[in-house]
This record gives sequence, structure tokens and C-alpha cells, in this order.
Amino acid sequence: NVRLINNELELVTNRLTYDRNKEIAYFYNHGTMYDNANVLDANYGEYNTVSELTSFYGKVDLVNPDYELTSDTLLYNTTSKMAVIVSPAIITSQENMIDTHHAFFYTEQGRMILLDQSKLIGENRTRVMSADSIYYDNNAQFASAFGNICIDDYENGMKLSGEYLYFNDANDSVVVTDN
Repeated sequence: NVRLINNELELVTNRLTYDRNKEIAYFYNHGTMYDNANVLDANYGEYNTVSELTSFYGKVDLVNPDYELTSDTLLYNTTSKMAVIVSPAIITSQENMIDTHHAFFYTEQGRMILLDQSKLIGENRTRVMSADSIYYDNNAQFASAFGNICIDDYENGMKLSGEYLYFNDANDSVVVTDN
């Protein structure tokens, strides 16, 4: 029942080591961090109380009202509420699923920059989009993608490919250009 409280953040664990010189807290054997946007759970990690940057390792779960993210490594900025994904991760919401291993996820705004052929998988798994880079805004319901774009629409039996994509989920339309 160890609790570290720093501003609006609370870290709860059973074992905590705090290096006062570096101002870094290390937790082992499971820890849960709460802030005003997310709950993060991990087997072990560290939290810098000055920069408010955290690193989570092991079975990592990030939960907020709109998404759940699972991974084995996650970097998180408690000030900007940005999660940096640096290992295989799955992000699920009511509308879709994202499969990535390299991304920047702005958790409060519902925006993401997905890199390295990440996959955006639509509701009911009927559409899969991958690209070298994807900017996705869940709240505005649109995505734009660049490089080696591939969309598989299993429901309609179509496949699209190109170099640039603009997708508007609100009116279910897509524009793909270049090659």
C-alpha cells in the first residue's frame, strides 16, 4: 500500500524505491498510476517526479474512458498525457482496433500518429488500413495516411492502394491518390 502522490498523479504499488538524487521512483512487482485522464497498470516501471515522464514495463495496460491500450513497454508523459508506443501494442475502442509497434498517442484528444505499417482495423474487422504513417483523429472521425497505403475492405470485396489517403468516417468516404 505504498502511495506516491505528485500533483494530480498517484502511483500505488507494494514496493517503491525513490532515488532522491535523481528524483526517480522505481516500482517493482506491479504498480498502478492514476492521473485525471488515464489509469496505467504495469509489472514494473519508473517515474521521474521532475519531468513527470514514466516508463512502464511488463504487462502494461492503459485505460481511459474511450480506449484501452495493451503492450509490454510504454513511455508516458503525465503532463501532456501522451503515450509513446515503442513495442507491439493493441489499442481498442468501441469503434475500432489499432495494431502498432511505433506510435504517439495523445490520450486526452483521441489523436494518434501511427508509424511503420501500423494497422487501423475498422468495426467488425471488415476494413483494415495500413500505411507507413497514419494520422488518426477519433473525435473528428478522419485519418490521413502517407506511403505504401493498403486498404482491404472485406465487406465490399475491394482493395485500394496508393501513396496518400484521406478517410472521413463520418460520411464513409475515402480518397486515395498517387500510384
